[in-house]
Amino acid sequence: MFVEPEEMKRYFSKYWRNGSNPELESLCFNCFIIGQRSPIIFMEKLLEGIEYSRASENLERKFERRKIDGYLEKTFKGGFDLRRKDGKRATLFYEGIFEMFKICFVIWP
Repeated sequence: MFVEPEEMKRYFSKYWRNGSNPELESLCFNCFIIGQRSPIIFMEKLLEGIEYSRASENLERKFERRKIDGYLEKTFKGGFDLRRKDGKRATLFYEGIFEMFKICFVIWP
């Protein structure tokens, strides 16, 4: 499925911040960006107009999410932290370089 960056931005700025889909634990997108020099530039454009704080690239965090047969643990560094109106915290991070990368959105318990 092809998703425009504006649609992703609309999700973060409208639906998630207002508490839509309270059961969501994580969401990942594989991205191929033409004309962007780095995932960081894309992420900053994606979050433009949305309040966030950027975590240090040295900060390592672990996220566990439920699976049908147990839990899956994911370790990542850095990221962009967001807060929902009700105080729930989430992090948007990326893996990969240049035009091909994955964006993951994790909601902390």
